[in-house]
Amino acid sequence: MAFSAHQVAGIAGISKNTLLRWLKQGKVPEVCRDRNGWRIFQQEDVDRVCAYAGRTSPPDAFTWKSASRPAGEAQPDAGSEAA
Repeated sequence: MAFSAHQVAGIAGISKNTLLRWLKQGKVPEVCRDRNGWRIFQQEDVDRVCAYAGRTSPPDAFTWKSASRPAGEAQPDAGSEAA
């Protein structure tokens, strides 16, 4: 079965732009193209992208919860209940 870049990105849990950047930078191997120049991913290609996506992560995990707090405001303890 053949997959599009959009489908592969969705399966891997990344954006299409991230996938295309990884291909351009050689982080994942380039795939075959059809006669119109569109990338055609096979299952092996999807597996490689998913494996690479699984071992990459941002250096500091970003959470919306912590980002929405004003600077200097302490976060509540996990065990305490908010009023």
